[in-house]
Amino acid sequence: MPPQPDLFDRDDATGAMLVDLMARAPQVLVKKLSNNDRDWARLPNKHQAGVYIPPAQRDGGFFPPLAAKARDGDGADEIREVFFL
Repeated sequence: MPPQPDLFDRDDATGAMLVDLMARAPQVLVKKLSNNDRDWARLPNKHQAGVYIPPAQRDGGFFPPLAAKARDGDGADEIREVFFL
């Protein structure tokens, strides 16, 4: 089996980008993707529209706060969202 690449290899473009980001960013969130986080992008029967961020991280100040989405009809489950520009 070939050796795994070093993500922080400064001679590699991705490694250089990661090293630069970590040196300049006041906060960095790293999330290991689960199957659920990836499947929605390739399987048409999946309905999740992005990666799942657990509540502790979602509400911990790294991301902008979510707001309840306006919905038609009574009894619909609440959907909370935020838009990035």
